[in-house]
Amino acid sequence: MKDVEDVFKDKIQYAQYSSYYLGYNEVKGNDDIEKYVLNMIPNTNGTKINIVGHSLGGWNGAHLSEILTIKGYIVLCNCFNSNI
Repeated sequence: MKDVEDVFKDKIQYAQYSSYYLGYNEVKGNDDIEKYVLNMIPNTNGTKINIVGHSLGGWNGAHLSEILTIKGYIVLCNCFNSNI
């Protein structure tokens, strides 16, 4: 059975993208967001950002997507909680 990363790679094999795993400790404040998130994004014009989070990571991803949207980035957030 394919895992999520393999399925993702199959679907976007012809697309140009960068993928980064960031845990809670990498995005826990403005300084971390600047260092680990904003410095990795080339520009606000046309760069689409996909954030995936589950459970507490879903809440954190939703919050990060709000911050990035306010800063002018295009953000798609797939954040969910399996208990709902």
